[in-house]
Amino acid sequence: MRTDSDLADGAVSESKKWKNDEIGGEGSSGIDSRLQAGDEIINGKLVVHSLSGNERNRLFLNENAGEHFSDHSALAGLDSDSDSRGFAILDYDRDGWQDIALVNANNPLSQLFHNELGKFSANKSGMIAIRFRGGSTSDTPSDLSNRDGYGAIVEATLADGTLLKREHRCGDGYASQNSATMIIGIGDHASVSRVTVRWPSGKSFSCENVSEGTLLTAFENRTDEPFTQKPYRSTGTPAEPLARP
Repeated sequence: MRTDSDLADGAVSESKKWKNDEIGGEGSSGIDSRLQAGDEIINGKLVVHSLSGNERNRLFLNENAGEHFSDHSALAGLDSDSDSRGFAILDYDRDGWQDIALVNANNPLSQLFHNELGKFSANKSGMIAIRFRGGSTSDTPSDLSNRDGYGAIVEATLADGTLLKREHRCGDGYASQNSATMIIGIGDHASVSRVTVRWPSGKSFSCENVSEGTLLTAFENRTDEPFTQKPYRSTGTPAEPLARP
């Protein structure tokens, strides 16, 4: 929806593009109702108005820190022609790789895609995981952050000085919520030099020398012990690339 402050009233709803049929070219006050009806007869031919092009799903991978994106839809098996409505990101088997859960309006009603990039990547798949425990645990007003820490900013500094920055969010898709566990990839680094969590309340805590494969739990209201650590992966080790002939 356009919310431009300098857009004149009626500039869109009264425009030719909005009021005139793209196929027949004629203008009519009933164009909205015809679009809602879905089809009509124009010059003896059936014209179907649809806002859904039956597109297949697409998976694009971030390449070179956002320089471009590559289409891996077919390779990943995600190029389904189902009428998909929502998806969520989670690591359901705790192997350190984010998986995808998909919900469709038709069969199959749900799909779960296991991420196996770790088997095919030539690079190591190092990571750390973070869970958040905000200080506010009731419905009364508080100066502390929400229970799940949404809105917290995480900064992870690697040994070579690289700074990774993430925001803790609950979801990015329609009617969907991602896993509340944040996963940060660190490549072939054996540890993270420093992890800082900046809570929405303004509080900030840091810990140092976090080993690869660690699950951190960050607590906003524990000044004496703001972090706990334990192994994250169910197997304890990163996925190894498949042997190549």
